[in-house]
Amino acid sequence: MLHKVWPFTNEHISFWHGKKIIRLSRDYRKGLGLKLQKLSGADIPFWKTQSYNARIGTSFAVGAFIFALASVLMFCTLQWPALGNLTNVMFFAGSIPFTIAASLQHFQSANLAYSQEISNSGNQETDIAIIGWFPRNAGWWSTFSQWLGTIAFNISTFYAIAPSEKHLIAKLEIWAPNLEGSILFLVSGYLAFIEVGNKFWSWNPKNLSWNAVFINLLGCIAFMLSALLPAVPDKEHIWWIWTYANTYTLIGAVCFFVSALLLVRESRSASAE
Repeated sequence: MLHKVWPFTNEHISFWHGKKIIRLSRDYRKGLGLKLQKLSGADIPFWKTQSYNARIGTSFAVGAFIFALASVLMFCTLQWPALGNLTNVMFFAGSIPFTIAASLQHFQSANLAYSQEISNSGNQETDIAIIGWFPRNAGWWSTFSQWLGTIAFNISTFYAIAPSEKHLIAKLEIWAPNLEGSILFLVSGYLAFIEVGNKFWSWNPKNLSWNAVFINLLGCIAFMLSALLPAVPDKEHIWWIWTYANTYTLIGAVCFFVSALLLVRESRSASAE
């Protein structure tokens, strides 16, 4: 392992039938590039296949699309309050595909050790991990924080369906987990960005993976801006705060949708089953 962005490891050295291969951490954990390498006799774990990576991108895209629709509906809710409950249900529905995608993606990071051992020895008896523990790997922290963030959004959007009449409790049930989820998404987005760029800041718009994580980072920033003000504000401030927050939610959802489509395209470089 080569340390390029302290304290994280963004490059991996592996051996396939005596052949030394150096790849970026993201490519390694997602199995990107294996299709082109045509490594004979190498067993590819299912989580490194083209279809698995495509499911991650598709699930993210579905969640982002529903969030975008809910955001548009939220603007209508400001004029027709009767649509409020439907809007909140849509936000909750959109959070579920996000969690599914984040879970699938973190599963890849959780099994870095499994993939390493398989690639070096061909041993098929290594235990498969659900969470894993790779504190020096930026990708592991990125996918783990993203997964926790999606759960926070599940909680926030669920309680928003039938919010408490007590203002303080509603803030704790809706705004607090929304803020926590947004912070976790921002952390995740930046770690994914430095993992791909192999630097704290990079500019490589011709690279597909870089575009995917950069647009995702923009979405995370938009979600963070949306969460900076309470999701359940005082009545005298409700109109301008909701408009402000919802605008950034919509921008973030669109960014996530575009990034997810790029993930689907990126999956084509992984090995087919």
